[in-house]
Amino acid sequence: MEFISGYFMMLSVHFGRFFWIDDDFEFCSCPAFEDGTADLDAWDYVSEWTELEGVNLDKLFTIHRHLVLHTEGVPVGSA
Repeated sequence: MEFISGYFMMLSVHFGRFFWIDDDFEFCSCPAFEDGTADLDAWDYVSEWTELEGVNLDKLFTIHRHLVLHTEGVPVGSA
């Protein structure tokens, strides 16, 4: 995880996006540029995604779980 723009963000190579939990505990994402940096001008709420066909929900929920645990200070391997 990386600390970017005040949030701990996780880059998913599978999705080609960064994910984070914002101050209101919303699950957010933005595209990743090819150089691995975050395109913060194109961020969105995952809850507003309307096209979920083909989205690997298991991978998406695993990312969410890791971010929630990190936000709560729980080491990922211990929960």
